[in-house]
Amino acid sequence: MEKYVLFVNNSTDFLMFPLKAFIGAKYLSATTMDLYFEKAPLSYKITLTIDSGSGAIVTLKTAELFSRFKGPVIIFDDVKGFWPIEEVSGISSFTKVIIK
Repeated sequence: MEKYVLFVNNSTDFLMFPLKAFIGAKYLSATTMDLYFEKAPLSYKITLTIDSGSGAIVTLKTAELFSRFKGPVIIFDDVKGFWPIEEVSGISSFTKVIIK
């Protein structure tokens, strides 16, 4: 069974990717980090708002979550305030990117 990751920014702005499309994370600033997903023909950067200074722990928890999750869908929901990682507090943006 394939697993997915769903990001809900608002009721009309959401993205879902197969978990296997995850290609990495980058600590962006004290309060943001980027998750990268590549699914041809598009690639996306999901910018998450995180607790100040928690980038390293959020990166580690993301890796653990993505590798060990047992259910079919991991949900990050800014509408309901549901976060599978407690240090995440929001979705800042979705951006189409070119990954070289």
